[in-house]
Amino acid sequence: DSTPTAPVVRKPILELSNCGATGRFGPTQAACDASYGADKVQVKDGYQLVTITEAGSYHLALSGARGGHHGGGKGGFGARANRTVSLEAGDQLVVAVGQMGWDNP
Repeated sequence: DSTPTAPVVRKPILELSNCGATGRFGPTQAACDASYGADKVQVKDGYQLVTITEAGSYHLALSGARGGHHGGGKGGFGARANRTVSLEAGDQLVVAVGQMGWDNP
């Protein structure tokens, strides 16, 4: 097949965090603006929305938060996933960045 393929974007375009949020609610727009700079992500109901500005293949490296310990049960350690995806300009990623689980003795 002679169809040209888009290069995989490997440089970090944006590393998302919880923007300092704790507990069961996600971050605010003001908190993410302070963490990333204005207009990097849009926050809606605690979800971070990232709009893709350039078409191409993007490598996503994802890590889950640790679960909380409750009573005698231990929370999980979170999970990691890596995936390369093809995205178009204007595509929007809706990301829920979790916070470490609450420990209940």
